[in-house]
Amino acid sequence: MLGFALAPNTDADAPFLVTKTLDTNDGSCDVNDCSLREAIVATNLNAGADTITLPALGVPYTLTIPGADEDLGATGDLDITDDLTINGAGSATTIIDACDSSGGPCSGSDRVFHVRLASGTVSISGVTI
Repeated sequence: MLGFALAPNTDADAPFLVTKTLDTNDGSCDVNDCSLREAIVATNLNAGADTITLPALGVPYTLTIPGADEDLGATGDLDITDDLTINGAGSATTIIDACDSSGGPCSGSDRVFHVRLASGTVSISGVTI
């Protein structure tokens, strides 16, 4: 079992800014070190609607932490449990990929996103999935 705690964003109006394309989950999402996975885990811990800004960093955001049927976003797909807006820099330049298929068939990820809301809104724009 993975154990870590992320400090929630204390400024409800400030978006979470993803700063790297690597798929990491070290328990931190700050201005210097924040992956897409870390941002989503952090927004799940932050009550209310949140925004993630996903810039075009030159290569796809590729999910590389294998796992399936885990619902905390720590492995496999990116689990969304609260209202969330993800704003990419454009569908031609901001790409989220379930896995790196350059070496053959993809394995280890069950999907890209798993939206686990009984009610609420998830909006994703300016992104190719």
